[in-house]
Amino acid sequence: MPDVPDLATAVATELAKQIPIKDAYSDALSPGMKQTGAAIEDITKTLRLALAPFQVGADFKTVCHGLSTNLYAEFQKNEGRHHRRKF
Repeated sequence: MPDVPDLATAVATELAKQIPIKDAYSDALSPGMKQTGAAIEDITKTLRLALAPFQVGADFKTVCHGLSTNLYAEFQKNEGRHHRRKF
């Protein structure tokens, strides 16, 4: 049985020499992989376009929250300085 691993290695080596793996990829797999990649890219672009209004809304909310926080802080800081005049 010690010849079995050597025989398997020899067969695999000979098989690898006879089947050009690089050519098989470029001939058989490459066009399909390119089409799959293009389809995934199209789906991703479509989803981003569909979700764009939600992103704009979230950005608007963030800006409004920042403005209101800053205005409230300024109001609190200046509250003691400005008092209504009593006539």
